[in-house]
Amino acid sequence: MADINWSMVAAISIIVTFIGGVALLWLQSRLSGEFTTIGAFKALTDRVAKLEQDLSRAPTHRDIQEHSERVRAVELGVAVMQESVASMKESMSRIDLGVRRIEQHLLENNK
Repeated sequence: MADINWSMVAAISIIVTFIGGVALLWLQSRLSGEFTTIGAFKALTDRVAKLEQDLSRAPTHRDIQEHSERVRAVELGVAVMQESVASMKESMSRIDLGVRRIEQHLLENNK
């Protein structure tokens, strides 16, 4: 059987333990900034709750569809009114032309 050099085994064990301890300390220092504190977690929970509350009051697809239909109805009404106003403008222009001719005729006959 081979003789085991216990002093060499002890030296290697000490070196491995030291390197492992340094690695664990380094890992702990790196991970300590990654975890959320209770205060930050509470703030995050409050924000999520507020977002959920806001989303519960947001319009649904059905609400948006209803508003869209109302807007289309208003657009149609506006288009009809625009046509009516254009027609009235044309009629007023004709009436104005007729009144001017009558005025001109009256003025010429009174001379």
